[in-house]
Amino acid sequence: MTVSNALNYRKNVAEKTANRIREYAQKIGYQPSHMARSLSKGKTKTIGICLRASPRNPHYSTVLDMLSQHVREMGYTLNIMLTNGQLDQVKQALTQLAEHRVEATVVGPLGYMYQYKELEKELTRLPNVQVFGAVENLPIDYCMQDVYRGSLEAMGHLHDLGHHQIGYAGAITLETQLPGVRNRYTAYRDALNLYRLPYDENWLILEEQCCLGFNFHMVDELAQILMQRYAQCNDNMPTAWLCHNDWVAAQMIKALKKLNLSVPEDVSIVGMGNDSICIITEPTITTFAYDIKQYVDYMMNVIVKRLKLEPESEDESQDHAVKVKVIEPQLILRESTGPVSSPSQNEKVPRDA
Repeated sequence: MTVSNALNYRKNVAEKTANRIREYAQKIGYQPSHMARSLSKGKTKTIGICLRASPRNPHYSTVLDMLSQHVREMGYTLNIMLTNGQLDQVKQALTQLAEHRVEATVVGPLGYMYQYKELEKELTRLPNVQVFGAVENLPIDYCMQDVYRGSLEAMGHLHDLGHHQIGYAGAITLETQLPGVRNRYTAYRDALNLYRLPYDENWLILEEQCCLGFNFHMVDELAQILMQRYAQCNDNMPTAWLCHNDWVAAQMIKALKKLNLSVPEDVSIVGMGNDSICIITEPTITTFAYDIKQYVDYMMNVIVKRLKLEPESEDESQDHAVKVKVIEPQLILRESTGPVSSPSQNEKVPRDA
């Protein structure tokens, strides 16, 4: 008991004795067991993060960095689990976090209800779970960015510039199979209906067709797909493209240049996310952005309240409802969009490329 009191800097040990104990502990390289302390106190002061996307994604790496900063400021330890999003990996990661007795867990992106259902058993074993990247309403605390509204505003901007033939690049196949969900693709189709604009399957480039994501070495494949579409459709090709994110938008700009098409003189491009790549491409990319700080601050504020680390009002203490936050988009205009040009951009595409 005397050794324990000395090593934990409790006051009921003589200073001379305590110093001798600490010096000896340092000499033999003694390190206290965090797990043993946690078991004795009943708390681990640990928050788990299960990332279901690549940390190479600038958006999620920023979220991860901000979450880490919050956790450190709270005096907690961070337990990070990185997965590729596959169900078995995520289940294993969540099970490990439960075994490590984390006091709260942040999981994301967890966009769709079916994804929640597949992980419901593992999620319910964890205390104070906060989910981000939601697209549908979930029966759990979550924070979401309104990508539907952002995509609608982007389409409205292109329509106002006179573009009546608008394509969508980087669509995820899952989005196209869930038309009732308020995602980017649904907003694209709804905007076409709203403005009575035509839809053509040749104006849809799926992410899986050339592994767009964040792989710039796939630009040649994207250029080849565009070449085939322009060759097949003659003059009937988009004068503007809505892109799944800013990296896809940057790849579209490079691919269009390979086809001798200029942005925005021949084709306008809109991205999403306001990543740093937007301002280093030529031209800079029009996009719609979200306040990531507001996004992360909200998640951590909910966790702090769930952990009761700060005083609550009487109403808050009795409020056990699911906490939901929707982050609204902001359209940021840059150089990649402009009025539709009257000459057919198809005339500039080299047919023998």
